[in-house]
Amino acid sequence: MSNISISQAEKFGHDFKQLVLTLGYRCNMLCKHCFIGEKLHDHDTILTYEDCIEAIESASKLQTIRTVAFVGGEPFVYYKLLLRVADYLHTHYRCALNITTNASWAKTPEMTQRLLDPLFERGLRHIMISLDQYHLEFGTIEHVANCIGRSQELGMDTAVQIIRRVGAPKEEDFRIALNPLVDIEKIRWYENPCSAIGNAHTMLSKEDLEWHEEIPVGGCNAGDILNIQPDGEIKPCCGAGLMAKRLSLGNAKREPVDEAVRRAEADPLINSLVAEQGPRGLARLLSEAGRQDLVQKHAPFTDACYACHSFLTDAETLEVLEAQLESRGVEMLVNRIMAVRSADVIKLVQERENAGEALP
Repeated sequence: MSNISISQAEKFGHDFKQLVLTLGYRCNMLCKHCFIGEKLHDHDTILTYEDCIEAIESASKLQTIRTVAFVGGEPFVYYKLLLRVADYLHTHYRCALNITTNASWAKTPEMTQRLLDPLFERGLRHIMISLDQYHLEFGTIEHVANCIGRSQELGMDTAVQIIRRVGAPKEEDFRIALNPLVDIEKIRWYENPCSAIGNAHTMLSKEDLEWHEEIPVGGCNAGDILNIQPDGEIKPCCGAGLMAKRLSLGNAKREPVDEAVRRAEADPLINSLVAEQGPRGLARLLSEAGRQDLVQKHAPFTDACYACHSFLTDAETLEVLEAQLESRGVEMLVNRIMAVRSADVIKLVQERENAGEALP
């Protein structure tokens, strides 16, 4: 198949649903699993208020963004900026806001209320709290309980994210620990593998991590999340794979976000990741090129993000992939469209079934 032009691809745009603002890399913890790695020490590179507003306004032109999320680093380190941007979003868009935090700031119920309530008043409706063995080396279960307790009092959607480690406490252990303090049945629980990227690569041993000979299925949100990094780089996901330079769609500090996204609509590598919900399609391309040795070079894998990052940061592997994709733009675009439409249909069916409604 021949390749496809940017103007042709614009008819079949990406459906990014969430704009993620990574305010900065600074964090008050130095967790051994953190995929940001050395960038945690970069306290100077941030999204300014002006950067955030420009990204919001240009992303709004895509007409697909439904929510805006704040991540870090630790976003509460940038509380004044966080509150100011949330105020702008509430004033101009009234959209639901999301935040991912380590809850270290929730030292007392009073402090938790003082910091969380103003954000709730400005549209914060979803909060994801990181809780696992890594975070507890720096924080306490009481801090997490304070954050969960107040978010539940406010009626917010509250989730807890656990990064798995061999031999470490799991969801059931944290349920038991939190049970006397909060309503654990109103928490959405997520357990995610630890990607051998960043700190996990340098600070953990192989025995600490889970490994798979095949690339695990699932866990990839490429195409759903539009992530603006502190240096302005625009990434199509929020997993550890985004640390690969090749996944950049452009730079929000140098061009409008919507223009960068429209250019990326013709990118066969991005389309492959969205269509396959991860890098399994890239592994297949390597095999079709007779380079199964390159797949094996990167195996075993901790998760799909690790595979994606490994493929895209290895010069030889990336060169083979780009050569394979060079003339397959239309094929990858069609694959992406079909995959997204199929997912939409499945979601519609599930929603109708859950509501007890018949399909039209």
